Parts: sequence; C-alpha cells; structure tokens
Amino acid sequence: MEIDLKKGQKPAVLELTYNSHLHFDLTEIDIDWTQVKNIHCKYSTLTIIMKNGDEHELTNYTDLETDYKWPSRMTLFDIEWEVLDEE
Repeated sequence: MEIDLKKGQKPAVLELTYNSHLHFDLTEIDIDWTQVKNIHCKYSTLTIIMKNGDEHELTNYTDLETDYKWPSRMTLFDIEWEVLDEE
C-alpha cells in the first residue's frame, strides 16, 4: 500500500481483511427452492428455513486455516475512523 496523505491526516488504525471459504453441496437435500423462507450460516452450519417452518441443516467442518500471508484488503483509518486509504 502506497500512502498518499493530505496535510493534517494522521493514520490511527490499519484494518486487514482475509478471506476463507466454505462450500455446501446443496444436492444433498431434496427441497422445493421456491418454498425457502431464509438461509443463514453460523459456525460452519448452513440452515435453510422453509416457509412451513421446517429446517434443513448442512454442516461443513472442513478444518480450514486462513492464509494470513496476503490480505485481500487493507484499509487505513484516522482516529475518527474516516478512511484515509484503501487497497
């Protein structure tokens, strides 16, 4: 990241973003997708809630290690959390 600050700007926080991915094989469940009310994922468990209240869960406990070598995004903030620079 090359920093180009204007006069008076002072960096206070550098935030780094890293990506990890989970995949769920949706062919494992036989549902009518037009009847899906909501989908959410928490702690590697995908929950599909149907309009009639039924729930389907798929779990992916793949032991993924996030690669911290290169961040996917860097954001530089000042003390007021105003963005000074992004990459």
